[in-house]
Amino acid sequence: MKRSSKNTFTLIAAACISTIALTGCTQTSSTPDPDVSPKQPAPAAPAKEKSKSQAPSSGKASDNTPQGDTGSGAVPVGVPSLATWSNPAAVPPTVPTTRVPGNTQLVPPALKPPVKPVKPTDPVKPTDPVDPVDPVDPVDPADPVDPVDPVDPVDPVDPVDPVDPVDPVDPVDPVDPTDPVDPVVTKKVSVVVFTKPGVDTNAVATDAQIDEMLAKIASLYADAGSGFQAYELHGVVIRDSTGSGCGGGYGGAAQAASALLPGRLPTDQIIMLTDPSCSGSSVGNGVASVGTGFQNGGWAWATIDGAAGRGLHALAHEMGHNYGIGHSNLKKCDAELKNCAEALEYYDIYDPMSLGWRYSYNGTVISNDKTLEALNAGHQWKLNKLSGDYVKPDLKAGESREFTLQAISGDGDTRAIVFETGDGRKIFLEYRDGSGRDSGALYADGQKYNPDFEFGVRLIELKADGSTEAFARSGANGKDDTTWSTGESFTIPGTGTVITVGAMGSGEVKVTVAAGLQGRATAPEAVPAVPQDEVTADESVATDDFVNVEVNSPAPAVTDEVVQVEIVEPPAPAEEPVVVDPATEDAVTVLEAEVEPVL
Repeated sequence: MKRSSKNTFTLIAAACISTIALTGCTQTSSTPDPDVSPKQPAPAAPAKEKSKSQAPSSGKASDNTPQGDTGSGAVPVGVPSLATWSNPAAVPPTVPTTRVPGNTQLVPPALKPPVKPVKPTDPVKPTDPVDPVDPVDPVDPADPVDPVDPVDPVDPVDPVDPVDPVDPVDPVDPVDPTDPVDPVVTKKVSVVVFTKPGVDTNAVATDAQIDEMLAKIASLYADAGSGFQAYELHGVVIRDSTGSGCGGGYGGAAQAASALLPGRLPTDQIIMLTDPSCSGSSVGNGVASVGTGFQNGGWAWATIDGAAGRGLHALAHEMGHNYGIGHSNLKKCDAELKNCAEALEYYDIYDPMSLGWRYSYNGTVISNDKTLEALNAGHQWKLNKLSGDYVKPDLKAGESREFTLQAISGDGDTRAIVFETGDGRKIFLEYRDGSGRDSGALYADGQKYNPDFEFGVRLIELKADGSTEAFARSGANGKDDTTWSTGESFTIPGTGTVITVGAMGSGEVKVTVAAGLQGRATAPEAVPAVPQDEVTADESVATDDFVNVEVNSPAPAVTDEVVQVEIVEPPAPAEEPVVVDPATEDAVTVLEAEVEPVL
């Protein structure tokens, strides 16, 4: 169809070009004139006329004939033939004509100038054949997907209650820097155990028993403020069963220990332990040299029985002498503390610097051998163990003030009230109630004694030689009272200051101090100075005198013996301490015949 149309257009163009040469016609559109009805085609020219009009042709009429045409000279519908154009009479009356200047022929006015021939386009190069695409392998069908279980509908979330605004946090105060912790201060001790040949030294005390005793004694004397906190054993316990430390008492033991422990003094405390067969004395006997404070070494000798648990009191007592403290004594006075007798040495049994007390009553052994009670206020002052835990009333004459006094056996910050007299004496108030360190003490066992050792406020004076004297007053039934309880009052000798005891509680008591005129009461006589003795190893003897010494040889000076009280018949003299039968109030005799030291 496209080829036939192109040939038709070519025939019309060729015809037009030929006519222009002869008649000056212009090309007309192949589109039928709108005024000519397709149902009324122009009448065909007679064959004769067609032959004449084609005579001037250059013999190429066959080139103008479309391919496939019959060559009959038929003109496409709606296009006038050349014969029609050259014969005005043949033009249909409905087609208007125009005369071209210089030409007598009429031509249709709709013809346009000829179209320039189109430049032929270069032939398109043949495209390289495309390699055939490999056939795609068929895709395996996907496994059918299991149907998904329907999701349970989610319950709607309850709306959250609005949160109350948080109050702003107050800024934290900066933490004060912590004071550095002082290192633990230890005191070295050297221990020697002496026995006769053939006697096992472990029967005197095993290493474990010695460690236990030293730990208990350290807790009694240790002071974080000015002293030590623990004992440090120098090396190992030296055990000598040759008999070299036996038979000569304290002096003989010191001589033997000096040979076994050269160079240990003055820094170490030398502790010498023996049994009765070696020392020749009873269990609980002891002797020690006197020092001036914790910085001293010193010698302490004691007869003990570790297996029976006896020896603790004696060893603690003797080591106290090494540090410079003396005995705890009892001063018996009248009811107003105005007239007092000479103090009874050892008989203030409230602390370890008293005698070792041991007796059997109705089959029960009562002893202060198991407990190391708190040192009294005077001894603690001497050793600086109070460490500021005391008050000194600063009152004018006539003024009074109430104080809370805490038990000396505890760790309170007001464990003593201190008074200093015009003549330089120091007098202390302390409170004992069987609490703290005093738990299990002899005075707290519920027994009745004479003197009467009970709970209450005590009055103690520190003497120049390091010993202390506790005041006892004559009481009812001929007994001597060593304490004051709620509602009782007394005047401190030599001061005029009146003390009134208030409510007594566990670990503390209320005390009212009313200042008086100094010197209003007669002061006790001053204790004369103690002479300084010098001793050597072969001069050492046991004595009850408390003597400061200067040691000029490895052997120390001797100070005292600790005494133990045994209860026997018959009754003791009235001036001696007695134990009272709690059922009958009758005195049970205490005789010096069975006196021996106790732990």
